[in-house]
Amino acid sequence: MPPRYCFRRQLSLTDADDTELNFAAVQITAGSFPGDGDTLTVNGATSGTVTGITFAWNPTLHALVLTGASLVADYQALLQTVQFHSTSDNPTDFDASPQRTLTWSVSDGTAVTTATTTLDIVAVNDPRSTPCRPRRPSPRTAILPIAGVSVADIDSSALTTTLSVAHGILNVTDSPGVTGNGTAHVTIAGTAAQINTALAGLAYAGGPRLPRPRHPHGRDQRRDRHRHRHDRDHCHCQRAHRTCAL
Repeated sequence: MPPRYCFRRQLSLTDADDTELNFAAVQITAGSFPGDGDTLTVNGATSGTVTGITFAWNPTLHALVLTGASLVADYQALLQTVQFHSTSDNPTDFDASPQRTLTWSVSDGTAVTTATTTLDIVAVNDPRSTPCRPRRPSPRTAILPIAGVSVADIDSSALTTTLSVAHGILNVTDSPGVTGNGTAHVTIAGTAAQINTALAGLAYAGGPRLPRPRHPHGRDQRRDRHRHRHDRDHCHCQRAHRTCAL
């Protein structure tokens, strides 16, 4: 089973002479090997912008790079959501690489400070699965992605977007400016880039099942069908009896 690790609450940042940072990076500097499947994300996302900080995973450098001037507290909050994930079914290279070393770097534009973290990778066997016939999703439970929705405003950086449906629910990529996610009314506040990041995950899930219309003579109709089925069975038995008699 591919491993995943989150660094929540295990990282803190301070800067005695500056309230803002403009750069940070988390790089896998030891333990990697070809085909390791290693990835560093921010809360599961490999790229995006949060509180003015743009982040992107660089697979060539094995580094998650964060840029943009923002408060020290904003960088700390974002770095606390960094996750390590491997998509490989053999993340330790048959126990030849059971660890990863991560180097953390932050800068306020004047000085660069670094720290390291060592991860122990423990591979777990996937449970055996039994093939089964997939269920066809019903219209009320199917999740339908909605692509191509975006916003733009050349003269304002503070925007608010409201999405509503009469039935069912809407989901977007969760972020600090999103309220009502997973309901029929979703509001997204922030810059155009932040709103578009949330809209990239826009999807609709159907509402509750509508009651099936009842036939005005449903009971009589069911009784007639039962009587008709009984007559057919009776005729079949009679024909079988005659055949045996011959």
